[in-house]
Amino acid sequence: MPVRTAIWRPVDAIRHLSPALRGWTAWLVVVLCVGVFTYWWQSGGFGFDQRSLNAWREADYVSIARAFVEEDMNPLYPRVPWRGEGTGEVEMEAPLVPWLAALTGRLIGYDDSLLRRVSTVFVAAAVGLFGWLALRRLSPLPALFAFAFFAGNPIVQAMATAMQPEGVALFFTVLTVMAALFWYESGSRRWWWVAVAGLSLALIAKASSVYLLIFCGLLVWQREGVAALLNRRVLLSVGVALAAPLLWYLHARGVYARTGLSLGLSNETHLINAGVLADPLPFFMGNLVIEARYVLATIAGVLLCLLGMFRRSQRPVLLLAASVAVYYLLISDTSGEHWAWYYHLASVVPVSLLVGAGVESVLAHLVDRSRFIVAILVAGLIAVCLWALLGEARVTRRLLEVRDGTSPLTRLCIQELADKLPTGALMLVRGGPAFDVHGHPVAYNDSPPFAWARRFGANFPSDLTQADPFASYANRPAPWYWIARADDSALVDDYPRLVEAAAGYPVVATCSLDRRYALVSLTTTGQARP
Repeated sequence: MPVRTAIWRPVDAIRHLSPALRGWTAWLVVVLCVGVFTYWWQSGGFGFDQRSLNAWREADYVSIARAFVEEDMNPLYPRVPWRGEGTGEVEMEAPLVPWLAALTGRLIGYDDSLLRRVSTVFVAAAVGLFGWLALRRLSPLPALFAFAFFAGNPIVQAMATAMQPEGVALFFTVLTVMAALFWYESGSRRWWWVAVAGLSLALIAKASSVYLLIFCGLLVWQREGVAALLNRRVLLSVGVALAAPLLWYLHARGVYARTGLSLGLSNETHLINAGVLADPLPFFMGNLVIEARYVLATIAGVLLCLLGMFRRSQRPVLLLAASVAVYYLLISDTSGEHWAWYYHLASVVPVSLLVGAGVESVLAHLVDRSRFIVAILVAGLIAVCLWALLGEARVTRRLLEVRDGTSPLTRLCIQELADKLPTGALMLVRGGPAFDVHGHPVAYNDSPPFAWARRFGANFPSDLTQADPFASYANRPAPWYWIARADDSALVDDYPRLVEAAAGYPVVATCSLDRRYALVSLTTTGQARP
């Protein structure tokens, strides 16, 4: 009687090696974490200059860190230089990045690059936590791809060396999502309270992390039913999670009421409003474009994400994606703006898990297929995965080219003019518009000039809400000087009126690199500006 020989198939080999493969994948994730951390550490060793993707945000954080070092280390009262003649205390999210950088600087010597180091540590830790989460939720090879997709995401790459709160918020976001999903799978009380702590810290680091509260609520509803949302354990947990953030933001609101200074919390319009509802298409399309460009990066990423969405095991991840979508809708007056691309960091966790699930879905279809079909599917999967990762690398390269390709002219001219200011003199700088397209007030402060000049001062809006932006600064006890810039003519709504208002004040210096940068004394009137 003939003996039937076993037919070897790649899927059988993968299944047979799965236990060992999971261990090897875990070690590979650790090695890759060390690798990306080393890369970010080496590339993030510069301070605050013209190389920035979000100059106003980074300038504020640098200035706040310097104020902690030079003025007061109290984290309850961060200070900005565009303070006028006041103390500079400002409303903001908890200043974790600048305060940790300042604390480190007190110990080893302060340098502005310490803010980038803080972000690098937190983002690298977030990447490591995500690797753990992916290995728990996916089989080894899909988990490895999800990890690579997450670590290679352009927004993650940019925030890893940015002087912004997003890196810290990302760490606590991944911690919260990981703990919440582990609780969902096991019912563990330990993971429940880890999720509560992570949620609280994420909200303190970044107010926009409120979508995590929606996500956790949906998980409780999905696992235990609607009635569970009102039981004592859940209500107690919500109170614990929100207590510290509410105390912080109430305190910060009090600072704003006293000083009128804010980093876009009370002086910015984020939420959906009548203006957005009247013409929603630009904001809807803006969100889609940002998601396609910075989160999914390629059609390959879109295809894998769609495949992953249909896997039953990813239903909790879809709840996270839905929570993020609700968040984007609620802040649609911001989330669809082209400058708000980094707000979409919230999408990276669910999308990365879903693209990993998409790979898992393709691998699952290798069962009971002929060698020819398996070869085609494997080759196609490898090509799609490489396409997705190379697409992320391409977008990241473009982002970094934009960052590093910024001309230093403005910085050099402002620093040159600032060196000619008398001791104790204050700077007046043109900022952005005070109102958005819907007529809502927005934060118009332009903070980089103050960080570059290491001087205090104030901003006036580019839409010139006052007839004469200079009149209130003339003949004050402290001398005030306006820094005129080359781009004033393009960015000021009514530039002829600005020129007319400045005509009565003397130009005391111009930049040797570009005479359109000028130092104008507002303390006394005199010769007309040439």
